[in-house]
Amino acid sequence: MKSLLYTLLLLMALTSAAMSPEARRSFLAFEQRAENGDPEAQYRLSAILEKGFDTIPADTLRSLSLLRRAANAGYAPAMNYLGYLYQTGFPLPKLSEGESPLSPGQSPSAVEQSEGESPCSPGQSPSVVEPCEGGSPKSLLIPQNPDSAQYWLHRAATAGDPKAAHNLAYLLLNPPAFSSGERAKPDSLAVIYLTQAAEAGLPQSQTLLADLCVQGRGVAPDTIRAIHLYESAIAAGFPDAELRLLNTIGPRITHFPPEEALSEALRYWNMGAPAIATTILLPLTEASTSFTTTETPTLARIYALLGHAYSRGRGVPYDHHKANEYFARAALLGNPSARFILAETLEIFPDALTTLLPDLTPQQTETLTPDHLRAKAVLAGITTAEAATAAITAPALTTP
Repeated sequence: MKSLLYTLLLLMALTSAAMSPEARRSFLAFEQRAENGDPEAQYRLSAILEKGFDTIPADTLRSLSLLRRAANAGYAPAMNYLGYLYQTGFPLPKLSEGESPLSPGQSPSAVEQSEGESPCSPGQSPSVVEPCEGGSPKSLLIPQNPDSAQYWLHRAATAGDPKAAHNLAYLLLNPPAFSSGERAKPDSLAVIYLTQAAEAGLPQSQTLLADLCVQGRGVAPDTIRAIHLYESAIAAGFPDAELRLLNTIGPRITHFPPEEALSEALRYWNMGAPAIATTILLPLTEASTSFTTTETPTLARIYALLGHAYSRGRGVPYDHHKANEYFARAALLGNPSARFILAETLEIFPDALTTLLPDLTPQQTETLTPDHLRAKAVLAGITTAEAATAAITAPALTTP
């Protein structure tokens, strides 16, 4: 296994130039492993030949032949990909005028079916040239065929491949329009496969399963579970989950008390969901006059976080003027991080606040000079822009 991975890494490191003799020898050794029956090597060589790589030309038919060999050997990623190809269809390669679709020395039977495989048997792979049940146009090298897709995806999912479980669930939930018969959508079965993929940490599956929990499709409605799944997907870096979670909880997150709102906003910000964080905080700025004296540090932190959001274009559109305004309001309320950031801004743009806060009193104007702001920030331990940003976004509410 290690030698195979080393060979692949060596091969991929040579993208910018033709293969060296050493790399060519390594590739030939890797190719021999595939021909000798190593299913992982067959699958990875298939991926290389599908589109070609460096000096290695694409060879679609050989790629599919290797993919089938790996799938028939029970290699889960190969079974998943073959099922995916039957789910989506695989087009014939674009040919030059007069060029044959077959590589030299190849015949259609090399990729049409595996040994002993009936092209149109239930659950088996159909011919790769002709569709079986109302399939798809002859322009597809592998036609769309939901039965064959389900067969291979089921095998891969049973072998523990979470991507196959996700693909199978998606196919069950969204059968092609040309599927034979009027089959009821097996939503509950899709939930089983999605749960398998979600528990394996696949964020796409977590998001889709959360959608089903919100809709009550194939599973009892469960908003709490949906929120947990969406948050797991967000934490894994899947951006679609943030919008779907916001659509689910949006009406409920704008009525938190100030400190609870800030705590939730910081949690979502650090989770990777800045749009949810700003949605929670923006309504509080409209009610800032109702804040008590003890809530002033909380309001200052809210302004600072919103200033940071606008300065980075995270969760809200980038807006330099709004960023300065919120940093200034946070600085006036004593937030050390906002003071440091505003000091740096005013050193470069001395008149930055003239139009943003025209109602400043002389006393307030005096406190918003770069020297005064920086001195106050340093007293609170904020001496760099990095420290200021870290303090604004730190989860603990007591952080400056």
